[in-house]
Amino acid sequence: MTLIRFIKYGKPALVKPLMIFFLMLAFTACKKEQQPSPYSNIVNFAIKDAKGETLKAGIENNEIVLYWPPEQAIPEFISPVITVAEGAEIQPASGIKVAFKDGTTYTVRAKNGSITTYKIKTKINSVMPYVRSVNFKVYKGKTFLSKASSVTVSGDYFSTDLNLIKVFLVAKDGKEAEVKVETVNPISITFTADGPVGDYRRLKVISNNRTVNYEQDFELAPELLFPKLTSISFEQPQTLKRGDQINVKGGTDADLANAIGFYDVNTGTEYPLIIKEKRKDGWILQIPSDLPLGVYSFLYFYFPDTAYADGGAALVDFPAPVTIVP
Repeated sequence: MTLIRFIKYGKPALVKPLMIFFLMLAFTACKKEQQPSPYSNIVNFAIKDAKGETLKAGIENNEIVLYWPPEQAIPEFISPVITVAEGAEIQPASGIKVAFKDGTTYTVRAKNGSITTYKIKTKINSVMPYVRSVNFKVYKGKTFLSKASSVTVSGDYFSTDLNLIKVFLVAKDGKEAEVKVETVNPISITFTADGPVGDYRRLKVISNNRTVNYEQDFELAPELLFPKLTSISFEQPQTLKRGDQINVKGGTDADLANAIGFYDVNTGTEYPLIIKEKRKDGWILQIPSDLPLGVYSFLYFYFPDTAYADGGAALVDFPAPVTIVP
């Protein structure tokens, strides 16, 4: 006799207890089937790139592999959107800002308490830059860069984004001086030399998070200054006598000049003047007692050699002539 027939034809006193027994048996079986989930895996992990596009990570051997596009600034932090297995929890949670670097760790805890750990692995899609040469100056056996000078790094595979290029001068003691990058293109970088004066051993270039070193012993020298006259302060003709003084203004680093005088362009003759005072912007000059009388329209000056450059000379014409009379 089947159970159904028994319940149907059995004695009423036995039917109710049997129904309760079988209902409890079925409930117990259901409880055994609904064990806590053992799954502690990451289903989806996505971030935004610098242009706002979604980048989905690959999950391989407990690594969250993220491929970052070339020619984009690499962020210090990211805020991933994460999906995990049903019932599981992840720390740090989805949307929480974390460091964008290798080794950043996530922990997923399944409903049954089992744990799986994941680590971020970054893949930067950029080409290793190459440095072929740097236009160091060489003078009397010294290889050097001078402060405030423009320097060109020649090579290949440089990023064209100024924000993705960094250049450092690395000193003998390992200290680094970052310099200001002025222009970039795929085959060259220009920067302005700067940092503490002293001895250095290499140039370090970072392009789109890729680093290349150019090994070269060199010196960072003080700024090379040369006297210049960009204008002359007197613009009206002057008539002067021997012994009179001329106040010349309109220069830069004019105090470096060590000889100044009138110049006759017709004969190529120099007529030295007496330097009474030297300033950054010019000089006070005195007409010597033996200066030939006449009209002068050109001024010359000389400057001496330094430890890093040869001396030289310059010639400047007046806006208006100077006439020397008895």
